[in-house]
This record gives sequence, structure tokens and C-alpha cells, in this order.
Amino acid sequence: MADQNEVRNAVIEKAEIRFVMVRKSDDQEPTAQACFELMLDYGDVTQRTGNVPLTGKSLARLLSIAGVREWSAVVGKVVRARVVPRVLLGQSYGTVDAVGHVINEDWLPLGEKSTDHD
Repeated sequence: MADQNEVRNAVIEKAEIRFVMVRKSDDQEPTAQACFELMLDYGDVTQRTGNVPLTGKSLARLLSIAGVREWSAVVGKVVRARVVPRVLLGQSYGTVDAVGHVINEDWLPLGEKSTDHD
């Protein structure tokens, strides 16, 4: 993988909504957070996005990027994935930093920066 972000076309192979337990600090009680996770198929390999906090805004942005109006229609849609190169213990890999519209410059950032609140 290159030293800079790589943008790849992908088909959403699987889309799940789940609740995960989160704790913002060690002295805080855990709470349930709604999240979504996508399985992206690049043709030669598949990759999971990891759990992304689910808010009304993030859901609306994902549906818009995929060009659909319902969650059930997301699977099978083509999007772009921005993959950030990482190295851990000498092993190279990439994490999905954002998903975007297949043609337009319209991106949904994933990860901590995308924790928007309704």
C-alpha cells in the first residue's frame, strides 16, 4: 500500500446495525451505543469498516452516498472507500477512514471524528 491514502471502489456486501457497549472513561458506567458496520468488497479482497456510531445524521449521509432511501437497499451499492495505510508490529494494513459517493466528492468520515450528534 502506498504512503498516502488510497481511494478504492467497493460494493457494500453487508451492512449491519448493532448495539455495542462503550465506556468513555474507566470510572464511568458502560452504555449501549448504536453503531453500523459495512463489509466492503473491492473485488480482490473484502474489508470491514468497524463499528461506526449511528446517528440520524450519519445514517442520512450514508443513505445519500449509496443513493438509496432505505437501510435495506444499501447492500449491493457501489461506493468509494478512502483507505489509510497503517503499520502495527511491522505489518502493513489499511483502515477505512471514509466512504464516499461513487462519482461525486461526497464523503462520510468514519471513526472518532464522525461522532456527530443529532
